[in-house]
Amino acid sequence: MGKQFTLVISLVLGIIGYFKFRPLILISLALVYLHLAFPQASLRLGLALERMSTSVFRALSYVVLTLVFVLVLTPLAFAYRAFHRNPLKLNKERVSSTWEVRKDELTPEDFERPY
Repeated sequence: MGKQFTLVISLVLGIIGYFKFRPLILISLALVYLHLAFPQASLRLGLALERMSTSVFRALSYVVLTLVFVLVLTPLAFAYRAFHRNPLKLNKERVSSTWEVRKDELTPEDFERPY
């Protein structure tokens, strides 16, 4: 997998270099030469690049998810709370207790089928 990764990176760098930044074409050609002339070095470089990119993308996913939460979900929650009153349908009345006293007596039959 490491050799193919080196070729993929050289292809991506070549495409970017062709359209945007010309010096990347030289780096792309150097990676292709490395792949053809020294396959073992290309394999090691490809594995190192693969490990590094996995670590970077794992860290980047946390950054992206945090940005989505902070920039999208939090403002939506604030807007929802600002324009929708009482979303949980909670009573605003203050009562001293929520305890309810039962008026009827329980019989043994009430415990046989509680639902």
